[in-house]
Amino acid sequence: MHCLKTVIHPLYERERKVIWTCLINDKKSVCIRFGNRHDVCCAPVTTCSGVALRWVDTCRYLGIYFVSARSFKCTFEPARSKFYKSFNAIFGKVGRVASESVIMQLISSKCLPVLLYATEACPFLARDQSSVSFAVTRVLMKIFRTRSRDVTDQCQIMFGMLPVEHHVFLRKVRFLLRFKNSDNLICSLFLNNASSEIKLICKKYSANVNNIYTCIRRAAFGT
Repeated sequence: MHCLKTVIHPLYERERKVIWTCLINDKKSVCIRFGNRHDVCCAPVTTCSGVALRWVDTCRYLGIYFVSARSFKCTFEPARSKFYKSFNAIFGKVGRVASESVIMQLISSKCLPVLLYATEACPFLARDQSSVSFAVTRVLMKIFRTRSRDVTDQCQIMFGMLPVEHHVFLRKVRFLLRFKNSDNLICSLFLNNASSEIKLICKKYSANVNNIYTCIRRAAFGT
């Protein structure tokens, strides 16, 4: 707690000296804990103005929802909810009028980005992948009026929609390559980490950096 306070208090001192420094919003700022003692009650952290910051189990930052746990963890349940809302908004307007190909294209361009937001940069566990994949499957079942998982999988391939697993890896590769080629000083500190992750993905698809996109699509569609 002492270390955290030593970080917060100098920010307030700097705010008094620098005109353009943004003030800490006490109403929006919260504390969240990760690690083996994440579920232990913590002492309150107060700002220089005397306001105590709340300790929470979940919080939202830049559209990403963090969950207090033993390790750094995110939850994609809010993204699933928004995905369903965006799909229902589209399907309610054109669901029985437009063709299946048009609806699938709308889902790919309007709904999937909502569902897969930040999956390329956040820890995406097997249970998260299963949950997100199920959301896509439920939507496809509604479009094609079936309860068969095999039918929805075949429809997904026939209409050129990447399965969630491959879609996430494709997004991750694009993100890591941009990250690796960035001139940002902070990005350069984690250059080795980005290179290691790219190598692991290339190994998974038996590819190299030059043909990784093609290999991911080939693995997804079996071509």
